[in-house]
Amino acid sequence: MESDSLGIERRRHERFKVSFTAVCTTQELFKSRTVVEPRDIVVKMFDISEGGAGFISDYDFSPRTSIETKFTLVNLGARETERYSPVSIMGEVCYNLPFREDLHRFGISFRSIAPQERRAVFSFINARSG
Repeated sequence: MESDSLGIERRRHERFKVSFTAVCTTQELFKSRTVVEPRDIVVKMFDISEGGAGFISDYDFSPRTSIETKFTLVNLGARETERYSPVSIMGEVCYNLPFREDLHRFGISFRSIAPQERRAVFSFINARSG
């Protein structure tokens, strides 16, 4: 039996609820055309952890799709120069589930994150876990 069927939590990091707008960039949309070009899709981020994030979108992302996600972390408790941290992280879609109406709930696992952005995510999460 797989862990999903047993109801076992597979996440390694605690998730924190957020409500951010993000942009996901993928080339998946145009695979059927002769020219593959990136496409920006506006999504709503509903949670974040050190290892990934959850989103809601009207686009039906396929699992294992590589995505670049861009968003700004707002940490009002940080020093003035660190309150707003633009972040760009490469990730991979781990799951995609139907949500309400024509929406999809999907999660990505962070795959490539620069040290400065890793610190911004860690600082943002650390401020909420205290």
